[in-house]
Amino acid sequence: MKSHLCLFAAAFLILIFSKNTYAQSRTTSSSPIQITPDGKLTYKVDAKGDRVSDYSYCGYMLSEVSIPDVAVKVIVPAMKGDATKTIQTTIDYVSSLPVDKQCFHGSVLLEKETFEVAGGLIIHTSGVVMRGNGSNNDGTILIGQVQLERRL
Repeated sequence: MKSHLCLFAAAFLILIFSKNTYAQSRTTSSSPIQITPDGKLTYKVDAKGDRVSDYSYCGYMLSEVSIPDVAVKVIVPAMKGDATKTIQTTIDYVSSLPVDKQCFHGSVLLEKETFEVAGGLIIHTSGVVMRGNGSNNDGTILIGQVQLERRL
């Protein structure tokens, strides 16, 4: 028992004082993403003018504030197969509603389920929120279906 405890203590100390980590904390000059000394990310542009896309600021108010609690106007029930048309129809319907005092038309709430979407969903009007219900595998999941065109 004493030898097991010593082995555990030695392994623990090696783990704590090891300089090897699984997270990347440094970048090289050739890395497409750079970490500045203050921990911010910068993106190098290559010879073609391309760079890694930064989606960290997408969403409501550049993702710097929480989405307001917007009244649910339509709940999309769970369904099998392609849900694109049903979801798009509800988005379009909520877009047509009058705005409230905060300039929102309302929100579309998708039930806890996996929804297949073939194509894209477009919110044409400002003031419409689309929400899922729950989180992780116990919540709403959207799965994009790729439709390949076959040319002969």
